[in-house]
Amino acid sequence: MTQENEKRLSIIREALPRFEEPQRIEHTLGVYRECLWMSKVFRLSEEEAYTVCAAALLHDIAKTLPLEKALLLAEKQGKTLKTDVPTVIHQYAGAMLALEEFGRELVNDEMLSAIACHTTGKAGMTMLDKMLFVA
Repeated sequence: MTQENEKRLSIIREALPRFEEPQRIEHTLGVYRECLWMSKVFRLSEEEAYTVCAAALLHDIAKTLPLEKALLLAEKQGKTLKTDVPTVIHQYAGAMLALEEFGRELVNDEMLSAIACHTTGKAGMTMLDKMLFVA
């Protein structure tokens, strides 16, 4: 990975304690390592590797949000949910929170897609979506 992308991933990694408890961070880092490994196995481009690894680091940042806030973020993602199941809501809320917190400098549309379906999956998943889902 290029030095620039390593720096971008480091910014995200260092911010994780603002969003996740230590046990969740360990899980997140495990998902990150799995995505990094898959990016090498599948010979992803530099940008694809950055995308899936950043999505791995960001995928659970909304996991512990209060339900009301998570639902508001999910609605910004275009999801009006008739559920209060946090495991479903956090994927949509997480995509919006990632964008709001880290901006377009660090977050791209492919990351948002992967984060928003990492728990339930969706029709027409991209390879990067599937990689995060499996990891």
